[in-house]
Amino acid sequence: GFTFPDHIGPELTEEVGPFLPNIGAFGTVQKWNRLADMGHEGEELFLDLVEYQNRWFGKAAKYLMGRYDWDLFFVQTHLMDCVHHLYLNLADPATNPDPESREHFAGLIKRCYRIADELIGELTEAAGEDALYVVVSDHGSIPHLTSVPIREIFERAGLLVWREEDALARAAADQQTDATPASVRHLAERNWLERVDWERTRAVPVGPTGIYINLKGREPHGIVEPEEYEKLRDEIIGLLYDYTDPKTGKKPFTLVFKKEDARNIGLYGDTVGDIVYACIPESTHHGLQLSTADFSTGSQKGLLIIRGPGVKRGFVLERTAWLVDVVPTVCHLMELPVPAQCEGAVLYQVLES
Repeated sequence: GFTFPDHIGPELTEEVGPFLPNIGAFGTVQKWNRLADMGHEGEELFLDLVEYQNRWFGKAAKYLMGRYDWDLFFVQTHLMDCVHHLYLNLADPATNPDPESREHFAGLIKRCYRIADELIGELTEAAGEDALYVVVSDHGSIPHLTSVPIREIFERAGLLVWREEDALARAAADQQTDATPASVRHLAERNWLERVDWERTRAVPVGPTGIYINLKGREPHGIVEPEEYEKLRDEIIGLLYDYTDPKTGKKPFTLVFKKEDARNIGLYGDTVGDIVYACIPESTHHGLQLSTADFSTGSQKGLLIIRGPGVKRGFVLERTAWLVDVVPTVCHLMELPVPAQCEGAVLYQVLES
């Protein structure tokens, strides 16, 4: 059930070995938080699991490339995202004052980079020297000094109301301390939208940076009248700009604007939220900052490496490249038509001619 077509799954299991899914992927945060709570044993177990999965990816790629005809081959590993979430704060001098401890956790991160590098080596060996290679990350990673309590801000302002009879709602609303085990903190957060009193809630922050108005006529239990919509959006924008983080003394919200203005940073559509916000780099993990965010040893900027026929060697691209530029560039190099709805552009600067 983990492949399409279905017969590929048993075939890979027979030829390569059992597949280990969900290493650090969505839906498994609680599992990785438990590993973090286990100390050294959890660290070694995490490294064993990710090493097994990434070696499996390499072996599977070799087998599939040798067994079937192919034009495009994609491999995605969640390894680096997961290890940075777990250990970057512990490896960075801005968030961990203990040099010995920092060195230890930096070593764990480097071991994961080696595992990812070995996977790329397996893929290049399988595909051959004449293939076109693109190595890309969807984002970088930075340490953070604090976490913006966005739901607590909405609750105190009376915008977000929990169901009174639900005891778990209070556990989710209470701010957890740093001493609370990570697995317990995640358990309190799980499925929190199910504990919202929609008959009294006017707005909720959902996803990385979206704020949604509980608008009558649009939402199933909407209570905000359409004529109140603009006034409420202005009220929320002011609320977030006025907020000061008690831990750092800083204003964490660097940008808060209405969804129609979010096109300036490439966000639009029905699911982007009625209000979009971005935080200063050190205030939270990735997804809530602008992609240009830098703090201490970390950066949110992504990685892009391209190698192969028609690509300049040793060239450093100075212009800004976006994730949406990868597809048209690959299409151009493979002499394929660029998809009609593609929003990116060919990175002509990296081409030999």
